[in-house]
Amino acid sequence: MFRIADPISIRSRSLVIVIMRFGSAVFPQLWRRAECSRLFSTRISAIEVPYTQSTVGAEEIDAVSQVIASDRLIMGPKVTEFESMLARFCGRKFAVAVSSGTSALQAVLHLRGVSSEWTVFVPAYTWVATYNVAVATGARVILVDVRPDSYCMSMRALERAIEDERKLFPNRRLCVMPVHMFGYRCGAEVDEITLDALSKQHNVTVIGDACCAFASVENGVTCGNWTPIECTSFHPRKLLTTGEGGAVFTDSEEEMLRLKRLRDHGAFRDAEQRKQTTQGGTLVPQFPEAGFNYRMTEMQGAIGVEQMKKIDWITSRRKSIARRYDEEIQASKELSSLLQVPLARTGLLDDRVLTAYPVKMNFASPASVVESFLSQDIQSTERYARMKRLRHEIIHHCAQVRVALRPPMICLPDIAFIVRDQVRLGILASEDQVDLRFPGARVCLDMTFALPSFPQLSADQQSRVLEVLHEFAAAHVTE
Repeated sequence: MFRIADPISIRSRSLVIVIMRFGSAVFPQLWRRAECSRLFSTRISAIEVPYTQSTVGAEEIDAVSQVIASDRLIMGPKVTEFESMLARFCGRKFAVAVSSGTSALQAVLHLRGVSSEWTVFVPAYTWVATYNVAVATGARVILVDVRPDSYCMSMRALERAIEDERKLFPNRRLCVMPVHMFGYRCGAEVDEITLDALSKQHNVTVIGDACCAFASVENGVTCGNWTPIECTSFHPRKLLTTGEGGAVFTDSEEEMLRLKRLRDHGAFRDAEQRKQTTQGGTLVPQFPEAGFNYRMTEMQGAIGVEQMKKIDWITSRRKSIARRYDEEIQASKELSSLLQVPLARTGLLDDRVLTAYPVKMNFASPASVVESFLSQDIQSTERYARMKRLRHEIIHHCAQVRVALRPPMICLPDIAFIVRDQVRLGILASEDQVDLRFPGARVCLDMTFALPSFPQLSADQQSRVLEVLHEFAAAHVTE
């Protein structure tokens, strides 16, 4: 089995081990592995059950140490190997590794030529990076409401937004950035038009944001292959991590080559110029266009290669943990009265590979929650307020007993500058309209929290999570 280090090993010992590897060449009598390891042999745990923990372990530490000793620190063979592994895993011809998921999105927006003459649609429930990168192009950026069941952009809401925009600006180019939230494929719901059909019908460019969904599967198709071009993130909270890092997936060799130039200041480097970089010579790169510094380091690439070697174990563990949560929550009268488990859209719970395990307060069916929210019916409003309060209390109660729960995502209409943007663009008549315009996003924020879910979560830790939730439910479900 893989050697997964505990948090103190990763955050404190790794630097010492790297220094030890360097120092051993100069001061072998001082830098012995055993001596350095003893300095950080005590495990420190701030909470009984953390919300998440990366799967970086001893293999990654060893791989990074070897890269540093090699003196090839950026864009070397480890990054190339990592890209090949990613493309093969996702069933794509090419993967281009970059410095973060955000930079992947920025590079693809630039690749597609998105500018002030475009309108870009983004979901109202996502991380702020999706919005920020679109705004940075100068485009009109319009929020679109989401479905409370899958947390993804509603295709009905998207179609209405597209039609409204076409009436105002018939000649503007349109782009949508579907976010595959928590591992659910956006635009794949059976009761709505598909994203693929909608984008073709309205001639909309699609840039997939899979930063929260790497390794997820929908009907046998792996994320990374859900849209024509797709971006992902390798942040520590994601299913696979390189510390920071990201990648773009495409089947176009032309796009792949241009993306590799864009990540490297727009530079074109032939084999002879690359050789002269280390061996000497007069050749310098050519710069056919402006670019960025989005290069992935060799250390990140080395971590990524080791992470990919354990990807089957990572996904298997996440499925197993989710399956146990499903079974025990649904089997408990108190818990099932209080909480809804995550959607199993295909009907097979084991198909899900979730980057978070989000549970929703059991107010009603997701669709009727939105209807109740919009109707402002007094009884529904009071029950909604109570469930929102209970969600808040659950999170804080669990924190007090050292079980970490978290809101799994943010609601963009809660961010002041974004609301001001939407008012300025005419999407909202006033700031008071936020909840009525984006009820799905509001429900996701008010009713959802995520349970600890990571491969190293032990059976005892998961039992503790369920025990604390059950105690809370037993005390509050009859209120």
